[in-house]
Amino acid sequence: MSETESKEIIKDKFLDKLWSDYRYSISRIDEQSLIISSGALGISLTFVKEIVPLKASIHTGLFFAAIICFAFTITVGFINHMFSARSILKRYIILNNTDFSKTDASVKERLNPWIGRINLALTLSLIVGIVLLITYCIINIYNYKQTGI
Repeated sequence: MSETESKEIIKDKFLDKLWSDYRYSISRIDEQSLIISSGALGISLTFVKEIVPLKASIHTGLFFAAIICFAFTITVGFINHMFSARSILKRYIILNNTDFSKTDASVKERLNPWIGRINLALTLSLIVGIVLLITYCIINIYNYKQTGI
C-alpha cells in the first residue's frame, strides 16, 4: 500500500466519523432542548405553584433571574447548535475536497472559535440559573416555615 493510499484511507475514516458526528448532533437537538427547558422551567413553575406561591414568596428577583438564565441557555444553545452543525458540515466539505498529499492551510483552521466561547457562556448561564433557583427555593422554604404564610 502506498503512502497516498494510506492517507486516503485515513481521510475516508475521518470523513465518516465527522459525518456520523454531524448526523448525531442534528438528531439530538430537539431532545436536548426539550429536556433542558422542561426540567428547569418545570421545577421552577412547580415550586411557585405548589410549594410557595409567587404572591407569598420573597426575593422574587432571584426567581425571575433564574428563569432568564434558563431561557437564555435554551435559546442561545439552540442557535449555537446550528453554528456547530454548520461548522462540522463545512469542515466535512473542506476535507472531502482536500488533497492530503499537499499541505492545505484551510484544513488546519479551527472550526469556529465562537462555538467554544458560546458553550462556556451557556454552561455558566445554566449554573448561575440553577444556583439562583436553589437559593430562591431555600430562602422561600425557610421563610414559609418561619412565617407559615
